This record gives sequence, structure tokens and C-alpha cells, in this order.
Amino acid sequence: MNRLTGKNIYLLGFMATGKSRIGRELAQRLRWPYVDTDQCIEQSTGHSISEIFRLHGEAAFRELESATIRQVAGRSRQVVSLGGGAIMRPENWRVIHESGLTICLTASVDTIVQRVQRKDNRPLLRGRTQEELVKKIQALLDERLPYYQRADFFFESREEVSPYALTDTIYRTISALL
Repeated sequence: MNRLTGKNIYLLGFMATGKSRIGRELAQRLRWPYVDTDQCIEQSTGHSISEIFRLHGEAAFRELESATIRQVAGRSRQVVSLGGGAIMRPENWRVIHESGLTICLTASVDTIVQRVQRKDNRPLLRGRTQEELVKKIQALLDERLPYYQRADFFFESREEVSPYALTDTIYRTISALL
């Protein structure tokens, strides 16, 4: 019996590390459904993540996120992309760990800064100077690192490696577990 029978694959990591893009690609390879918890929250509330943060605050968003994770974990054989801070809540980690395999995508601070500057939809980073952005990203990474280190597998998302190539590496690594 393989290790992933009846389980999910969860992609975790900091914002802009490629969780959504790699998640969609990996799900297609596996012929499994793809679920993005942020998209689930947006669909269920009718608000973007940025609007939820602005209207209700981070604590309310984290409650919605936890409820969504519990709901998603009730199904199996899905590739699930999690929000960057989802694993900071012990109850989320327990649900994720019990219901699947965890893959952490990492990237350098410079890569993350370049990627988040392309979009202005990151509520925790909006309206910052370049220097403030680097400091905030580093502080958040430092805070989250102990949680990310619990993942089953780690892969670095780099600009010089295409999302397709990274997905291929991940797929080859986990194929023995399928």
C-alpha cells in the first residue's frame, strides 16, 4: 500500500513561492483536483483576501482559513495550495499533517521581493518602500521558518528554473509514494 492512498498533497510556504502555479501543474500531472484555500475563501465570502483583511482584519481571515482547511481535509486525493501563514496555527498543522503529505516551496528574499512587487494584492506587504518590504519579508520568514521546517519535502522556487521543471522534480520525488 502506498503512503498517499486516501491522502492529499499540501503545498505550503511563503507568499510568492509558486504554490498556486506549481499546485495547478502538479494536480494536472497527478490527474487530481486542485484546490487553493485562498480561492475557496474568496468564493465563499464574495470578497478578495485583501478585502477580508481590510474589512475584518487578519484574525477573522485566519478563522475563515482554518474552517476552509478543515473542510478541504475532509476530501482526499487533491493537491491543495495553502496560504503562506496557514501553518502557524497548531490546529491547521494537525489537520494538514494527518490528512496528507506536505511540500514546502521556498525562495530567496530577493526572489520573493521581485515577485510581490509585480502584484499589489498582498495585504501584509502593501504600501511599503523597498527597504521596508525586504525587512517585513525577512521578519515574516524568520517567524514562519520553524513551521515550514515541519514539511515532509522542500523545494526551492528559483527564477532560473521554470515552474514546469520544478513540478517535474516534485512529481519524480513523490512518485514512489503514489
